[in-house]
Amino acid sequence: MEDVDGYIQTIDFSAYSVGTTLTGIDEAGVEALSRELMHSFTTTGFAYLKNTGISNEEVTTVFDVVDKFYDLPVEVKQKYRRNEKDFHERHGWVGIEGENLGKLAGLEQPPDLKELFNIKPPLMDGDSWPTEVPEFEETCTDFFNKCHDLARRVLGLVAHAMGWAQRRRISWTCSRISGRAVTPATCGLSATRLYRTSSRRTRSGVASIPTSAA
Repeated sequence: MEDVDGYIQTIDFSAYSVGTTLTGIDEAGVEALSRELMHSFTTTGFAYLKNTGISNEEVTTVFDVVDKFYDLPVEVKQKYRRNEKDFHERHGWVGIEGENLGKLAGLEQPPDLKELFNIKPPLMDGDSWPTEVPEFEETCTDFFNKCHDLARRVLGLVAHAMGWAQRRRISWTCSRISGRAVTPATCGLSATRLYRTSSRRTRSGVASIPTSAA
């Protein structure tokens, strides 16, 4: 674990990276990783992860594909807009100024200057993938699955560090977020959100991952 500007730690996740099987796990490395995550989450509340098993090339590819969708005319993207009547973490596109996350904190501020696409398989009635970008579904589904796997691994390590009783509480919290029943071993995330701001591309996927249970 190394400090970044003396504040947020960078943690090497290679001991439990995406794709690591049970037979290939370094138990001592996983134990140390669990402690490092808990240290970060109980001090700064954040951590940078490296060697997660999701390569920079994969991240670049998914954003290149999503950019093809963002570059389509608005009237085409509207066909894939998120359902606003039941929109909580729903699959679909949200246009620039389509959200105002400041309101969640009680702030009076203009709408957000970003557009995004929520990825949340399996799709619900009325949801669909953009057919105008043929590789969109396969690329984004693969990326979602890897983020989902990484989220489960992070939660599992936190659960291990907190003890079995706390692990049950994390599972319950995660099931409330994801909207589906899960066990401690299969706790997942709710959605992966791919952003593009009005000024630049934000090269990250945002997953709903609780770092502690309420």
